[in-house]
Amino acid sequence: LYVADSKSSGKDQQAKYGGAFLEELQAKYPELFARKQISTGVPMDPSVKIKQWSAKYFNGTNILGRGAGYVLKDQAT
Repeated sequence: LYVADSKSSGKDQQAKYGGAFLEELQAKYPELFARKQISTGVPMDPSVKIKQWSAKYFNGTNILGRGAGYVLKDQAT
């Protein structure tokens, strides 16, 4: 779980490093790139480098403002 509240200016760390290590991650952990993502139904594409965040990347992981009840609830019970 992570919480992030960021939007790249296009000249910051996200712009510089966004996606810079995807090839290395794919080499070390190929199963991450073979597994279908819950949010899209398709595997991650390591050629897509996110240099500046856009709403099209919203995948349901944003929990800001939802509170502890949302974060800690168990869908199975």
